[in-house]
Amino acid sequence: YLKIAPVKVQFKALTKRADINRHLDTVRKELEQEQDRLNYYLSLLEPRQEQVLRKAYLEKAPQEQVARELGVSVRRVQDIKAKAIDALAEMYAFTAKLN
Repeated sequence: YLKIAPVKVQFKALTKRADINRHLDTVRKELEQEQDRLNYYLSLLEPRQEQVLRKAYLEKAPQEQVARELGVSVRRVQDIKAKAIDALAEMYAFTAKLN
């Protein structure tokens, strides 16, 4: 029994490792799909809305910088961002109804 027990423990560890790797692969694929979906939805926004969201959230640029780069006020950036987020929320809600 003592000679077999380490093999069983090692096999269980390998099985758990394989399970973890499978789970991580699944999560990675789901994240890639969600990233693709977000990129698609962003592409459906008005160009300025897409620009603002990409700069604000993906590039983590401060609102002042975004406003400067786009030649608009910070308040305008906030308005554009709010409308873009509302539009994305509608897109996600619509597809959620389909599933």
